[in-house]
Amino acid sequence: MERVQFTLKRGGRKQLVPLVQAKALQRAGFGTYETRDMARAPARAAVAPAVAAVSRDYLDDMEEVPLRALALERGLELHHRVKLDTVRAAIRALPPVAPPAPPEPEVPVFTSQPAGPTE
Repeated sequence: MERVQFTLKRGGRKQLVPLVQAKALQRAGFGTYETRDMARAPARAAVAPAVAAVSRDYLDDMEEVPLRALALERGLELHHRVKLDTVRAAIRALPPVAPPAPPEPEVPVFTSQPAGPTE
């Protein structure tokens, strides 16, 4: 029975599980698995790692409550006893968030009817 490394989506914990179980867990959406052949394949280069590191330096200065609020806002579900270094690492591992689109300006609507009362 071949065992593979399974990475849980929540928390990112890695564990060895049988291949059949890993396939079922991945289909159910609990995470991803990696066989030895997949692990030997060359990894893709990260896109702009220097930009990601510079733009996320503010995480080291954040206190516990704002840091956990940011993690929840970004979609991370964390156990209440997770250490802050782990929370920072999880936030840094997330893809960068695109800035929100500017709101569209309101266009006045003109009608062909007069504004006053009609008799």
